[in-house]
Parts: sequence; structure tokens; C-alpha cells
Amino acid sequence: GVVLMFFWQHVQRREIKNEMYYILALIFAHSFLLTFHFVDAVFLNLSILMPIIMIFAVAIWLLYEAKYVLGAAGLISVILVSQLFQLKSNVENDAPLQLYNFHQSAILLSQKKELVAKIYELGGDSFTLGVLGTPYGVQTVWATTFENYLTEHPDLTKPNWYGFLAEGYPADGYFTKVDHPGAKHILVIENNSEVFLSPHVHAQYMESVDEATTLISEEELYGFKIQVREPKHQVDN
Repeated sequence: GVVLMFFWQHVQRREIKNEMYYILALIFAHSFLLTFHFVDAVFLNLSILMPIIMIFAVAIWLLYEAKYVLGAAGLISVILVSQLFQLKSNVENDAPLQLYNFHQSAILLSQKKELVAKIYELGGDSFTLGVLGTPYGVQTVWATTFENYLTEHPDLTKPNWYGFLAEGYPADGYFTKVDHPGAKHILVIENNSEVFLSPHVHAQYMESVDEATTLISEEELYGFKIQVREPKHQVDN
């Protein structure tokens, strides 16, 4: 706070308040995003901290220019010591990035193909497919895996896609999107979907699936949940 007050006094002396208001508005404009739930808030914080660091750097230079050499050196020392303590705390607490569990299991193609094999084992010859994961609604990884798997098993039929589909990505047309679940619907819930997706998106997707289908069974492989579902009208009958 003292450093920022010192910095602002120099801004006022040089009569550049309006220019500084404009600059600060630009570099902190994205701060309103903190009002939303962002799982990658740590990255958002970094983008906000950068201009603060620049302001501190300018303040240190102003102290040095004003012949407050000891003050500038003291401020640098405080920054260095605080960073060392922060590093020590991060190592001890596995923070901040480790807290978000960025590692996803089943990243190998062979493991993904095992998941596809399990999907066919549970879904049979004909089923629709839905995936709740990240990036939300993007088919690229699953399209690549299914294409590779079906090349080795040409007797199997490619499923249709039921659920949200993000367009404009590679292989976004591999699966045929349908508006209704098949007689058997397979929902894959990726192991870190609750971490990467906002609670609103996650809840909204599951609500839409629950409205149209009934959960019959669930198995887990490599942390991925594979649910077997059937349309509600079919279950009711």
C-alpha cells in the first residue's frame, strides 16, 4: 500500500492522472472475470499480478531516482524474501497448480482404446455416445480414438453422438449428432470434468441427460465413469 501511494504521488506530480486512469483501466479490465467461477483462476490471477509487478518495478525505479537507494534496496529485499517463502509454501502444500489436479489419466492411445473397448462391451452393437469432459463438447480426441479402434474392428458400428457438440474443431463431423438418445446410451464422464468445468455447466449437462435417460449401471476405468443409460420412455414401458 505504501509503495502504491508513493507511485501515485509521482503520477499526480507529473500531471498524468487521466493517462494513468486509462492505462490502469485497460490492464485491469479483465478483473471482473473473478466474479465468475473459473477453475483456472490461478492463471487469471497471474494476468492481474503482472501489471501490479510492473507498478512495483516503476516504484522501485522512482525511489532510486529520488535518491532513496536504501528504500529501493529494501523493497527489492522484501520481494525476494516473500517469493522464497511463497516457493517454500507451494512446495510443502503442492500449490497452486497441483491443487487443480491438471493431470488426466488414460492419456495414452492404448488406454483410450481400452475405454472404447469397454464402451462397446457395455453398449453392444448399437448405442448413442455422450461425453462430459474437457474441452467441453469437443469430439477430437474421442473421434480419433474411435476411428483408430474401428479400423482394427471393422465389424463394429460407429455410434451417434447425443449431447452438446462444440463445432469448429478437428473431427467435429466424425460422429453424427442426434437429438434423442438411442435404445442404449453410453455416457462417459472424464475423471477431471468436475475440476475443469464450471459447476453450472456440469450440473446443466447432467440435468439434461437425467431428463432424457435413466441410469442403468456404471463402471469405472482409469478414473473415467462409463454409464449405461436407457431412454426414460423405454424404461417406463
